[in-house]
Amino acid sequence: MAARLDALEARVAALERERAALRHRPESPSPVSPADVPLPADDDPFWVVGEDAPLLTPARRRACAGAWAIDLADQRWFWSASYYDLFGLPRSIKPSHEHWIASIHPDDRARVEAEYRHALAADGLQHIEFRILRNGEVRWLHSEGRVLLDAGRPVRVTGIVWDVTERKQAEDAARAAERLAQQRLTELENLYRNAPVGLCLLDRDLRYLRINERLAEINGFPAAAHLGKTLRELLPTVADATEPLLREVIATGRPLYNQEALGETPSRPGVERSWQTHALPVRDVEGDITGISIVVEETTERRQAELALRESARRKDDFLAALAHELRNPLAPLGTGLDIMAEQGRGLPWAEQTVEKMQRQLSQLVRLVDDLLDVSRIDRGRIELRREQVAIAEVLEQAVDTSRPLLDARRHRLTLELPPAPLLVDADPVRLGQVFTNLLTNAAHYTKPDGVLVVRINAVAGECVVRIEDNGVGIAPELLPRIFERFVSDHSQTDARGLGIGLHLVRCLVHLHGGQVEAHSDGPGRGSTFVVRLPCLVDAEVCEQRHVPPAPVPASGGGRRVLIVDDNRDAADCLDLMLRFRGHNTRVVYDGFSALRVGADFRPDVALIDIGMPEIDGCETAERLRATDWGRHVLLIAVTGWSQDEVRARTRAAGFHHHLVKPVAAAVLGELLAAPATVP
Repeated sequence: MAARLDALEARVAALERERAALRHRPESPSPVSPADVPLPADDDPFWVVGEDAPLLTPARRRACAGAWAIDLADQRWFWSASYYDLFGLPRSIKPSHEHWIASIHPDDRARVEAEYRHALAADGLQHIEFRILRNGEVRWLHSEGRVLLDAGRPVRVTGIVWDVTERKQAEDAARAAERLAQQRLTELENLYRNAPVGLCLLDRDLRYLRINERLAEINGFPAAAHLGKTLRELLPTVADATEPLLREVIATGRPLYNQEALGETPSRPGVERSWQTHALPVRDVEGDITGISIVVEETTERRQAELALRESARRKDDFLAALAHELRNPLAPLGTGLDIMAEQGRGLPWAEQTVEKMQRQLSQLVRLVDDLLDVSRIDRGRIELRREQVAIAEVLEQAVDTSRPLLDARRHRLTLELPPAPLLVDADPVRLGQVFTNLLTNAAHYTKPDGVLVVRINAVAGECVVRIEDNGVGIAPELLPRIFERFVSDHSQTDARGLGIGLHLVRCLVHLHGGQVEAHSDGPGRGSTFVVRLPCLVDAEVCEQRHVPPAPVPASGGGRRVLIVDDNRDAADCLDLMLRFRGHNTRVVYDGFSALRVGADFRPDVALIDIGMPEIDGCETAERLRATDWGRHVLLIAVTGWSQDEVRARTRAAGFHHHLVKPVAAAVLGELLAAPATVP
């Protein structure tokens, strides 16, 4: 018995050396053959369970194995001590079929019972894996047993059982990882196949190794027709521009992003298509580049939409420019006529009041036209600032003068608080004046008659801060965040009307100067404050030293010989009448050819020439005039309804000295005509 016990102990200990292999080879036979487990005698201490019975050695315990045997003749069951430990059973339980089945997990009992019965009937080797609940924990066990025969009849069953929980967990983890990997692979395959962008894989020779349906559709060939073919073989026009870039990716390993490509494909012959392409190098496990992965997004429709949008914007700008021109042409004689009436009606209160009101409304109309054009130019980035060092107080004073008619008409009291020393800014004085004129006009409109406006200028932390305050109708809280947006205005609190572009233009122009503008209000009826912040150019002390009043314009005695050229007869005739009232000698013609003919006899000092004339326009008229002996030293002034920068560039190139936009203010024209007669 001792020898038999030692042999069994050695075989059970061998389990410890074989467990790792068993985890990966579940089909492998047990390290102890069930046939080698003898049927114990009644006095065998290995099988006898009792308080004083010897237990398995530590080696047997570490092997997590237990032995079992069944005497089929009298249905006696035998469990080793380690078997009890393995199942977590108290040794007071007598080995039996009922206790064995009860120790198995409820979900596995029926299956295990069936496999056990089948093994007895088949007289074969039994392999059963099942779960148990040991101290509340689920464990997996593997049981192997062999049915032994005597004269062809089963007489006993012997076997061993061991813990395979770790192996089962490893197998479950491996299966879960495999399922996850398969799921990820399926997702990637679906993404590759159904992606809304084109995807392909090229080798180092730029041959297609793989391609999805979207890119095949873009290229105009079935996906299978791409495989093994080069990019040039399929798409030669695309390859001309793309191949060098792809070969550079292979050579350098640097990915290529957002590369625009143009070309034709068989799917849409004769149509230039555009794509946004990304190319990334593909490397093997050793880091060597084996090919390129390419992502292609077709942008043809988007590009066409962008081109159409730009064309639409261009047409809109052309329309606005033409509209402004057509509006300014009738405004020109109106403005000139009002200037004449103002001069001739001096001393007549009714005439002065009437002309003043008409001039104010005309100025408002002109400003609306200018604002419309300026907004369009800013949106297209066509505004060019002519910066210079300017004293901001001077710009504000000019803006106040410009707004004075409206302020006086509404009987507003304006207080202008200037700093002790001038503050210089780097700005376009015309555009900056436009900013403050719009703000003052806005305050005047949105303040009820007899209101109070205060303008303050301060230097704060290197910034020039201009505050324009009013006690007007205020701004509703929900409108305040949008007050500088285009076409936003509030007509509910006042009778003021407008297009809602003045404040939008203010913000755009201030931003172009590198500044900021803010609006503040405590709500309806609480007034408003607009704050403009611009970077100061230099310290106030330096500004004061550098501030020099502008020199007066020298005047010439007597009138000038002025040739007026405009196909708008009303505008030309009104301008002629005004200049003759001011003592100038004038001639009027209505086309460019007449200007050249009459000018040769008249020998003018100054020529006021419209640009948009039929037959030969104003620029060509000026060029021809400058080419004559008599016209070489004539002061050329363009008087036109066109104000775009490109038109101004044309007039400068044609030889014009000044570019005035209709309607021309009489004071501005008077200053130009009062300048010295000598022209280079």
